[in-house]
Amino acid sequence: MTKTELTFDDICELVPRIRELWNELPARVVTGLHARQNFFQAWSQIKKEFMPLVGWDSTNELLCNNYCYDTVYQTLCVRFEDLWPSEEEERRLDEYLGEEDYRQ
Repeated sequence: MTKTELTFDDICELVPRIRELWNELPARVVTGLHARQNFFQAWSQIKKEFMPLVGWDSTNELLCNNYCYDTVYQTLCVRFEDLWPSEEEERRLDEYLGEEDYRQ
């Protein structure tokens, strides 16, 4: 298998910690009043954890490339998007707090 043929699941088989990060995402994200701030903090932490495992910092030669990094990055981004508050949740928070206060 070449580097560009690796799927997210293939990468997770080589580095189980990547799958663990995927599974931990919902627990790391707090919803409610501080959702936006928490999302960025959670993403920052997850990124720090996966960067040494895949991409140019990886010690595994098969994973030491942009393709593998992008595969993990994009897959985790989609997972974050799935966890982002819905428009209805955002609207309710804006009404509760006042849009200008909440979005700061």
